[in-house]
Amino acid sequence: MSKGDIPISNLVMSQVQATRVLHFTGGLICLPLEEGGWALGPIGASQEGLSFLSPMPEGQVHMLARQAGTYFVGTKVVYKDSGPERDECWYCHIGNTGATEQSADTWSAIAFRASQAKDESTAELARYMSICMRSASRRLCEISDLHHEQLRWALMRGRDSGERFSNTALYDLHLAIHSFLAELSSTRDYLSILAARRVGAPKHVDSLRHLRNWLGTPTGSAANADGMIALILDALGTEARMGWLRRMTKLRNQVTHQRPMGADPLAGALRFQRVATASGLLPQIRITPWSAEEIAEGEDPFIEILRFWLGMEALAHGCTKFMDYPAEHPHFFAADLQ
Repeated sequence: MSKGDIPISNLVMSQVQATRVLHFTGGLICLPLEEGGWALGPIGASQEGLSFLSPMPEGQVHMLARQAGTYFVGTKVVYKDSGPERDECWYCHIGNTGATEQSADTWSAIAFRASQAKDESTAELARYMSICMRSASRRLCEISDLHHEQLRWALMRGRDSGERFSNTALYDLHLAIHSFLAELSSTRDYLSILAARRVGAPKHVDSLRHLRNWLGTPTGSAANADGMIALILDALGTEARMGWLRRMTKLRNQVTHQRPMGADPLAGALRFQRVATASGLLPQIRITPWSAEEIAEGEDPFIEILRFWLGMEALAHGCTKFMDYPAEHPHFFAADLQ
């Protein structure tokens, strides 16, 4: 047994059935078929239930989703065994980070190694990073589930393409977005604390705002050249050329301190729309302004939210190389397994 290995006992092994479900913006999902291939939808509803485009290979699914203007969000894996508990895992898309795992797992490994080295201060912050990124990931799953739910309902009610509507469940979607932005903002500040400690900033530098203020002082100006600081500032950008982190912060401040989404007319309705693809019309749902006269609605808010996630994943992964501890996970072994 090497250092870091963790023995476990009373290991119970059983058979489980795992089902992968791919999620896209706009409420579309993709289900595996027993006979092979995938089904993308839902695309319609009748007395027999919801209908899907099928069968097709996974590559065609992603192609059609892109043609419809939607983006891959992540994969939900649902497990079924003999137990009564709900058992599922959610794997958000992490973009072109070059990583093999979500940053929540990477920071969890750093927390473990820092704790082994008796550096509890770093271990604690790395653990906070892991928890906040995992929580943001789950909120993104919830946002996707709620879009899918609204898409199903719109099809079942026979709504026309372009129709705007609202219902009480829209507030659940607003709440999920609020929570998502809050978790990403916490991640932002924990990264800022780690960066501040790395360059010897005073203890009161405990958020991105405080870090920026300190970097603007004669004492802190030299730290602008630090690699981890540079990554954060690049994501932030400037008022003239806003980076994704600044846009995310502005939106979070707006919904938290100025105007919650439930009171914002720009997010007061949903719109059902069918979009042409090579395999026919694909329906989708999006948050939209209430005004029927509004034409230039801009980007689907779900896509902007996904962009915030991908930006934070890239930033969180990029900052791990500046930590003093490797992202090596503990190894578990069953001491009594025959």
